[in-house]
Amino acid sequence: MTAHAKPIALDFDEGIDRKTLRRLRDRFLMVNHQRWERTHSSLTYRQQVVLEVLPLVFHTNHPALPGYLDVDCPYGLSHYQPNPAAVGAARRLARTFSIRDEGRDGQIWKLFS
Repeated sequence: MTAHAKPIALDFDEGIDRKTLRRLRDRFLMVNHQRWERTHSSLTYRQQVVLEVLPLVFHTNHPALPGYLDVDCPYGLSHYQPNPAAVGAARRLARTFSIRDEGRDGQIWKLFS
């Protein structure tokens, strides 16, 4: 069990300064990471693999991974860099999977351009 941090006092009339905004962001990331760890630890091994590979499935358009439609299907998550665990999970699902840089600068393809 984790200790609860003191609440962050917000005064919207004055605005939120950078220090407070950083504290809010850091706290959100910490809580989100704890939730992910708790979820991951309660799953079976195969369910953990799916949880690890899910962001990578949305980011890539590889024929061997679930969700592949065709070459023209939009894909990509802005500023997403897959970690080694996600790449390893994808390789366990599809032995032919390899990550490659397609020179798209981390931009999301637009569905309605």
